[in-house]
Amino acid sequence: MIGLPTADPSTFGHGMGSDWGDWNNDGYGDLAVGNLGHPDWRASVSNPSLLYVNNGPPSWSFSEKHSLVGVKFYEMNAGMAWADLDLDGNLDLWHGQIAYEAYGVGATRNARLYMNQGPTENYRLIDRTWELGARIHGAWTAVRFDYDRDGDVDLLCASGTENVRLFRNDMPATGSSLTLRLSTTAAATPRDAYGAQVNVYSGTRMFTRQLPGTPVGGRCSQHSRDLFVGIGTSTTIDSCIVVWPNGDRKALTNLTLNRTYDVRNDGTSMQAMAHSRVRLVAPSSGSIDRPDAITLQWARSRRVAKSMVRSMVVHDWQTGTACRNDGCSNPTRLRRADQGHVQVDACTVCLWCVVCNVV
Repeated sequence: MIGLPTADPSTFGHGMGSDWGDWNNDGYGDLAVGNLGHPDWRASVSNPSLLYVNNGPPSWSFSEKHSLVGVKFYEMNAGMAWADLDLDGNLDLWHGQIAYEAYGVGATRNARLYMNQGPTENYRLIDRTWELGARIHGAWTAVRFDYDRDGDVDLLCASGTENVRLFRNDMPATGSSLTLRLSTTAAATPRDAYGAQVNVYSGTRMFTRQLPGTPVGGRCSQHSRDLFVGIGTSTTIDSCIVVWPNGDRKALTNLTLNRTYDVRNDGTSMQAMAHSRVRLVAPSSGSIDRPDAITLQWARSRRVAKSMVRSMVVHDWQTGTACRNDGCSNPTRLRRADQGHVQVDACTVCLWCVVCNVV
């Protein structure tokens, strides 16, 4: 698995970054390699970007399938990053493209965002860069993390011509999420559990994530140590098996969707934090003729899969008991009495209806 053969047996690759991820959800790690290729004579002694698919036992061999899967050749391809961006349970792929000139000067070299189409389409990767607004020219690398703690993965991209860009993930979620943050006190193992693996079971599906212990994705970068798992349309998590770096195993049960869990190997802590979004409360969206000096009011609201959101209705709120929205200390909760909307776990600021799933 060192590269594809070229015209010169001693020359191959030209790798600029790589990332491991279970591309087809079979439980085995697959490897995406970004290679800086050229369409001139150098193409004969280097490789395009590659996707090595793990064939599993008994051989544990790899098959190169970048062309079959849909990873395109672009000159100056660079770093890679796997992430389930739409929470459908399938890993999507970000792929950088280096540029030495500013955008609009010379060739345009945009990073690519490939969305995984899942098992019904043989996990084919489709370029959705433009539709999703993820354009950045000359990006060498990207790291995945959840900067706003809403449960979906955001991307921080570094470009030599456009500096650093933060892409907040606002795409409609097609499922729920689970985030795991591991730590261990076991002897002779990294405190942050680098090298650990988790297998999350939900219905008939299994989702595997690994915590890499070295810089990955591209040059001079390292992903968040949080493990992000999209669950798709499943409504429950049956169990999660954590395989620690020393080989010990820990089974987690009774996990709740759309939560972040802080998990330690000794079992002393497994705290859960609800995923939430920050939203503008005042002035209201679409307001006009506002005074020059205004006060912006923000609130955190729990995250809901878009597939769960029903039509917005006008709510007739009545004062009830205390708000139970995570992180809110407002003493007033609201209650709705008509159309079966008995109560909401929120205050006048949070405005959350557990029946409508409307924020």
